[in-house]
Amino acid sequence: MASTILGLSHEMRSSLASWVRHRPSLLASWLRLSSGDPRTSFWASEASYRSDEIEFELKPAKVPGWRLEYKVGMKAGDALLYSLTSNAPVISEFHNEITSNKAVMFYREEQATTASHGQFIAPAAGAHGWYIANTTDEPVKVRLKLSGYYTTTPGLITIE
Repeated sequence: MASTILGLSHEMRSSLASWVRHRPSLLASWLRLSSGDPRTSFWASEASYRSDEIEFELKPAKVPGWRLEYKVGMKAGDALLYSLTSNAPVISEFHNEITSNKAVMFYREEQATTASHGQFIAPAAGAHGWYIANTTDEPVKVRLKLSGYYTTTPGLITIE
C-alpha cells in the first residue's frame, strides 16, 4: 500500500507540488485556508441556508426514465453539502454549466456507487448537479440530501 499524507499518494503529492510551484498565489491562498485564516474559512450570510431531500426512482437500464439529471442553481462562492444514496449501484457524475459562457466543468464521476457524499463551493454562477443512471435490470431508488445556499431550479431534468 502506498503511503499517504493528507489522503494523497506520493505521486499525487508530487503532481500537486509541481502544479502549485508554478502558481505561488494559489499556494498562499491554500496556506491561509489551511491555517484557519478567517478571510477564507468563514462566510457570513444574510439568508439562512436551506435543506432539501429529493427521492426518485430510476427505471431499469435502457428503459425510458433510466437516467436523469438533478441540478441546483448557485452563485459564485455558494456552498453545498450533499449526500446521494441508492439501493443499487448507479453511475453518478457531478458537473456544472456556468451561466456566463455555458462552459461545462466535470468534478466527480463514479461508475458504480450506492453512496456519494461531499461538499462543493461554486466557482462561478450556474447550474450545478448530478447526472445519475441505472445500469441494472431492476428499478433503483435514489435519495439526494442537500444543505447550503442554492435554489432548486432547474431541478429534475429527464433524459430520453
